[in-house]
This record gives sequence, C-alpha cells and structure tokens, in this order.
Amino acid sequence: MNNQTVYYRFNDIGCKKWLRNNAPNRKKAETLKQALRYCIPTKEGCSLDAEKFSNALFPVPERVVFISHAHENAEEAKVLKNYLEYKNSDIQCFIDSEVWGNVYDALWILQKWFGRRESVFKIDPCNEIARNLFLILSMALTKAIWNCMAFVYLPVEGEDMNDTFINSPWIAQELLASSMFPEFSHYFIKEGHEMVNASSSYLTFRYRADVSHLKKGSSAELAYKLYKLNLRRIQKCR
Repeated sequence: MNNQTVYYRFNDIGCKKWLRNNAPNRKKAETLKQALRYCIPTKEGCSLDAEKFSNALFPVPERVVFISHAHENAEEAKVLKNYLEYKNSDIQCFIDSEVWGNVYDALWILQKWFGRRESVFKIDPCNEIARNLFLILSMALTKAIWNCMAFVYLPVEGEDMNDTFINSPWIAQELLASSMFPEFSHYFIKEGHEMVNASSSYLTFRYRADVSHLKKGSSAELAYKLYKLNLRRIQKCR
C-alpha cells in the first residue's frame, strides 16, 4: 500500500502535483479498502483507529481558502477556485470533494464488513458505524475551517440571508463552524445558481443556516481582499 496516498497532509508546495498524480486513484474502491484495513489493526480486533481514518480520508488543509458550496454549485466552486488562484499564485483554495475521500463509500464498505450477520444488515452496528464516521467528518470540517485563512460560502440563488434554510447538514456544519472563529475573513459570493431539490420518498431534514457573520461580495472583491490578506501575512513572516 502506498502510504503517501493514505497519509497526505495538504501543503502549498506539493498540493497540485499530488492531486494530479493520486486523486483519481484515491476514489477507487480497492484503494479505499486498503486504507480502511490499515486503520483497523487485526491484533486489536474490530477497532478502527479514528485518527488514522481521518488522516487517510480527510487530511486537514492549512492556510487555504475554504470554499463551502452545495452539490449543485460544484462547477461554480471550481471556477471560483481557478479564478482566485489565477489572480494570486500564493493563494491555495480547498474544495473538499477534490481532496477528501467519500465518507459514504467508506460507510458502505465498513457496513458490509461489520454491519451484517449472515448476509443480513443489522441496524445497531450500522448505526454505530454511521455515527462515528459522520462525527469524524464533522471534526475534520471544523479543523479545516479552523486552519483556513478565509472562508467562502457560495449561496444558491434566491436565498434570504436573514432566513436561510438548507438541506445539507455538512453546509450547516461549515457555516456554524465558521461563525465561531471571528478572526477569519468570512465571505460569501453573491452570484449563485438555483438549488433544485430532487423529490424523494425518504425523510429529508431542513437546517437553518446562519450567514449573518459573512461579508457579501463578488469574486473580484474577494480576490482583492485575499491579496491584501496574504500580503499582510507575507510581511508578518519577514
């Protein structure tokens, strides 16, 4: 197993090269299974090392621009990332889907390994696996936002900034975490796309998203603000 693939810490120097060489392979099921097996020492029985798991699937970025977005805004997030990095080569943007592993893929594999007895899935072990994996992801999100130099939220078109409801628990977590760290530069881009909620027979959840701490602005305004923010950081390090 390639330990470099399993244990990669986000950094300004090797990020793009590593993504180009390894990101396509990280999402393959076999690579994910190898990473998960490494996190479960056989000598300790069925005990998953949460720290190893988090390092393998959710390496925490440092001093990056954290871009929070809905699934429907994924392409817009990539455009914003490319624009900001083009405007300032010292800026590194972080989009979790481009770097982090898929928690749902990991959940499915672990549930198949440990969540069933005699080919029948049992609700208690499956719930226990899901609880822990989602909490590990939640902690990784908080750490990532704690380490970021700026937090950017891409709202969907038509959102009322004073009374916003969203269906994604992860975006709700990201917005809540960002509101607890007032020293960071918070921003949301006013351009957006309309969110289309697919009809489903499953239970859905609505989360009130507090964005009162975010400063409203365009991508050009954000690029200029990040330039000044990074310039102060460079001057402080000298």
